[in-house]
Amino acid sequence: MKTRALAAALATILLTGVTVGADGPKENAEPTFVKSYYVGDFVAVPRVGQDPNPKPDIDYLPMIKLIKTTTAHGTWKKDEAAEDESGGSITPFFLSLSLMIRQTDEGHKEVQNLLRGLRDLPPLRRPAKEVR
Repeated sequence: MKTRALAAALATILLTGVTVGADGPKENAEPTFVKSYYVGDFVAVPRVGQDPNPKPDIDYLPMIKLIKTTTAHGTWKKDEAAEDESGGSITPFFLSLSLMIRQTDEGHKEVQNLLRGLRDLPPLRRPAKEVR
């Protein structure tokens, strides 16, 4: 019975944006929620070598840093290990090459605009090799 009550309380906290701190429950200014963003086109770097089926190297850190420094200023958690849900956070999800982002509605709009803008950029062109 206690488990059901705890599960119901947890669901209420997650859905209503209430956080529980040392001084008791408090209402967030804006509730946060999690969305998944595919970023495989930014984080997967193909390996070059002898392997006929190369698996890409995956590095999420540059993308996470870019998102945190250019969107939703002042709303990202300083400590990702913090227990409360009072700030934005980014968690890599390796199976789908996605980022799980907890942020406010406005923060999610900024992240979406950033990713859309990056995808709209023309591809980098490498200079042609000189033929002698």
